[in-house]
Amino acid sequence: MSSTANNRNRDAMLALAATAAAASMAWGSIPTIDETHTFAVSFELSPGNQFITLPPFDDRSGTRVLEIAEVSLAFELSAAVTVENDAPDATGGWQLDFAGLAAFELPGVSEYATFYEIAAAGSLDGSDAVPGTGADFTDFGEVSHGLEISATVTGSALETFETDTTAAIWANAGFGLVPTLPDVGWTIEDFHAEGTLTVTYRYFEIPADPCDNDIDGSGAVDFTDLVLLLSSWGTCVIDDFCPADLDRDGTIGFTDLLTLMSNWGPCPD
Repeated sequence: MSSTANNRNRDAMLALAATAAAASMAWGSIPTIDETHTFAVSFELSPGNQFITLPPFDDRSGTRVLEIAEVSLAFELSAAVTVENDAPDATGGWQLDFAGLAAFELPGVSEYATFYEIAAAGSLDGSDAVPGTGADFTDFGEVSHGLEISATVTGSALETFETDTTAAIWANAGFGLVPTLPDVGWTIEDFHAEGTLTVTYRYFEIPADPCDNDIDGSGAVDFTDLVLLLSSWGTCVIDDFCPADLDRDGTIGFTDLLTLMSNWGPCPD
């Protein structure tokens, strides 16, 4: 192969590399933006539930395009627990189990989490006949377990957020003594769930185009627009967000390239 041919190959490779780098930098000028809504979650157990109405995503007449919706539930299930031995003999070893299930649901979205833990363990002396005190009684204070549940919604499922939608949150949990001790009395008070539901809309903001074929909104149809078009060649990846699809046929192709080249230069005033 001649040195001229080698130089041409090298130049072609450099041009491709430069085009790829420019494409990355250009698309980086259209960042995603997060819009977050947070709601308080609080209900009695057990079981218990709550329904929360989520606001729809506002596309502002097509100038904002939803890419991802992230829904997350973070809350604690908790109760005040005491145990007391009513028998004259000591109990021996035992443990306090805490287990449950929690979930949230939206149209087309359902996520849940389960948990089990040994909340406490120990032994109790024989009854001293005095309620609420002594070595035959234990006050655990607040026994709690935190849960986090999340879902990422993309694609056609994002239609859920075009109108008001309801998130259903529910939980069921309980305590148990192991082994079963028929002479041990216990109390569970203020058993409840409390936390937050967070919905984050991640979207693109479509630049206001000074002219129809100015893809990056810079005020001119130029090399950057050409790079954006070539780097996006083919079928639109994100529905309704395809700035380089100048003829709006759902793909970036030869007719879009011709349109761009025929409008090269500064946008008209």
